[in-house]
Amino acid sequence: MPPIDEQVRIVELVNHKTTSIERAVHHIRQETDLLLEYRTRLIADVVTGKLDVRDVELPNLEDADIAYDLGDSNFDSNDDQDDLPDAEEVEADDED
Repeated sequence: MPPIDEQVRIVELVNHKTTSIERAVHHIRQETDLLLEYRTRLIADVVTGKLDVRDVELPNLEDADIAYDLGDSNFDSNDDQDDLPDAEEVEADDED
């Protein structure tokens, strides 16, 4: 093992080099949280009828350069629905 003073210098150098990465990760997490909040609000507005989407035409994204792995955004799948609590479970939690 290197001497303590060298260990301290190594830690300081690593901290200095990773600061910009940590800032970028923090910024991306904030943006992701805002996008998820926007998505939730948009879905709520459509479901409650506050936003009418019956005549909306979607753009052709077939040739667009987008990421196809969107995590839990696979709307063709019901897998995510299995993780949601039943109404009875939610009501029981509210009573506690």
